[in-house]
Amino acid sequence: MRKRPHAVFSVAQREDTTSSSSFKPRKLYIPGDDDDDDDDAKHAPKEAEDYLALDVAALEGERKRRFGERPPPGDDRVLSSAERMRTALERPLGAENKGFQMLKAMGYEEGQGVGKRRGIPTPIDADLLAPRQRAGIGVLEAKHRAHAAISAAKAQAARAQGQTFRVATRSAAVERAAARAARRARHAVCDLDERAGISPHDLWPRNYATAKHITQAFVDAQDEVYARTLPTATDDPPETDGGFDSEPPLVQLRAALAYLRDVHCYCLSLGARLDDDSGAGPHLSIDDDMRTLLDDAAE
Repeated sequence: MRKRPHAVFSVAQREDTTSSSSFKPRKLYIPGDDDDDDDDAKHAPKEAEDYLALDVAALEGERKRRFGERPPPGDDRVLSSAERMRTALERPLGAENKGFQMLKAMGYEEGQGVGKRRGIPTPIDADLLAPRQRAGIGVLEAKHRAHAAISAAKAQAARAQGQTFRVATRSAAVERAAARAARRARHAVCDLDERAGISPHDLWPRNYATAKHITQAFVDAQDEVYARTLPTATDDPPETDGGFDSEPPLVQLRAALAYLRDVHCYCLSLGARLDDDSGAGPHLSIDDDMRTLLDDAAE
């Protein structure tokens, strides 16, 4: 059977009233409660000593008895450190000072330093002032020699690096000048071949059957630059690794100049034939011709 809502509320209200009636609040001490009842007597604090009622003169007399006429320790902080230092400097050391007595025993006189009356006539050796070496005799000299060797090696490496750079720069400049001079000689070969009615071809042709003079000129030129064995001109084209185009510019230049001399009897640096009546042509060697062309190309 279900209970009705108002019945449940009545039961809860009755339980709340019962619990509130059984609670008894604790008595508290309230300051200012001056009634005559003793309900809060047990909660009242004990009577404490009233320090304000003590005799101030008695406290001052106790302080003087303990510290005398000097101020208490906390009052020393009023004086600054500068004032204390100035006061100490103005007061000289007395004869009763232990440190002053020790200085007197060492020969101290007022206005002079401690020690001999005369100084050292000769200066102190620098070796005596050097720090003491505990590693052994000769270790310091060996360390100096090692540092000197390292410095010399670094300087030599720097000079070698600079020389290598200068050589590389000079070699690159010579290589560029040789390439320009070789192109100039190649154009001269093509021009003279065309004027002489020779079949048009490059200085480094692919038709080896018609390149007898060119091949022989290159054989003569490679002996001056580096040793290399080349096949002679035949009807069958030999196996090559790129022909004359793969050779260094100096080799190409020497081969072109040799071809001009052998086939056309022509000196490129003079711009004239070697069999002229000028007299200067036959005395100019191929090395002089190359040197002149390289100088012109380097400018």
